[in-house]
Amino acid sequence: MAPAADDVVFPILGRPFRARGASAPLRAWLDEQWRRPEHAPPPHPFAIALECVEAGRAPAALEGVAVRATGPGVDLDWRHRDATWEWRGGDGAGVRLTLEPERARIRAWGTDAPGADLFAALYVAMCEALRASGLVSLHAAVAVPPDAAEGARATGRRAASPDPDTAPHAPDRRSTSLGAAALDAAADAASAASGAGTAESGRAPRAERPAPPERAVAAARLDGAIAFLGPSGTGKSTTLLRLARAGWTPLAEDLSWVEPHTLTLYGWDRGVRLWPGTLEAFLPELLGAGWTTGPDGKLFLGYDALARRNAGRAAARQCVDDAVTGSDVGASAPDVDRTDRRCGDPRGHGRGDSDGREGFGERTPGTAMPRCAMLAGIALLERAPAGESGWEPLSPRDAVRALWEAVGVPFAPASRGAAATWIAAAPERFALHRLRLGTEMVPGPPATPK
Repeated sequence: MAPAADDVVFPILGRPFRARGASAPLRAWLDEQWRRPEHAPPPHPFAIALECVEAGRAPAALEGVAVRATGPGVDLDWRHRDATWEWRGGDGAGVRLTLEPERARIRAWGTDAPGADLFAALYVAMCEALRASGLVSLHAAVAVPPDAAEGARATGRRAASPDPDTAPHAPDRRSTSLGAAALDAAADAASAASGAGTAESGRAPRAERPAPPERAVAAARLDGAIAFLGPSGTGKSTTLLRLARAGWTPLAEDLSWVEPHTLTLYGWDRGVRLWPGTLEAFLPELLGAGWTTGPDGKLFLGYDALARRNAGRAAARQCVDDAVTGSDVGASAPDVDRTDRRCGDPRGHGRGDSDGREGFGERTPGTAMPRCAMLAGIALLERAPAGESGWEPLSPRDAVRALWEAVGVPFAPASRGAAATWIAAAPERFALHRLRLGTEMVPGPPATPK
């Protein structure tokens, strides 16, 4: 559509986005959910256009196959025909999505006073547009181990930032439909291809797997981010908070977008969200960290506040250690001050969602530090209430199943095929781990595979 003065225009991970006729509430929602100026990958040709019209100008109802979109807080019935999907609400609102090879067109009506279902439908449409552009969504907690973050600071680069010319590339996209009924077959195929033992056990020590091809060695080293997978209630959010307290750099608590060719992962949420009562039960030391309550009743803490909290605790521990060892406490004060500043100055992070890292790229004043890294490993969380915490090998079969649950099944056949290709290749591209969560603290980072 031709540009207009009141259009909302900004890139989403390099993809040009334009919204026409958006109401004030919708503009605020678009800004909060989709504007991430801290992420500035190269421009991408796939364009996303959103046109908002009055309810009286809504198109005729789409006749097609029923499709249900489900997820956290989302349970919507859509209709699908050819390359178009449509949702209609009981209040006269609706969303229509059309996917084309180089663009996505979204039409919405009844947006002057949008309700929760309309926002949810628009969220689904935007996610499907990004999937159609070649990205993979990943619902997981993601963090960078301390050694990887320190290595990036020392060299002045972003953590495990991939080189587009040398990063491993995924196989070509194929238009294969793979739904939930095919998960077992896909997992078995991945397990057999990786030599992971019998289908009955589904598990084998990592040492029994054949060495990954040379092109995947860089991705297998734990010098990038680890995605922690698991169903709701497993403990992803509390694990992320404990890892941050232990020196890890949090990138995402729930949603990330992955560029499958370079394995670049972009953290998308702005902080950690917990149900009330979780802090008292598991993390009482964070009760005074400045949590706020969101519309859904969950507690929220931005990454900048979390980084400052952890930096303050680390500085206090260092002062105690200096006093015990007889070190010159005064001489260490400037270092403590630098730690506090680099972990988030509200004047420099307008949205309050810095990840608190120093040396991870330049930042424009008023924007957040980029929370991105190369995805190097995945870890499936498993509760062990009566046992010890620890890392174990994860079989390719279990990794494939966990990734499908974290990625979900896209609407479009081409997007499903791209996701299937990426997930099938994951056992040879990532370090695979199972993290058992017992009664004690989360252990340190897993050993780097040889």
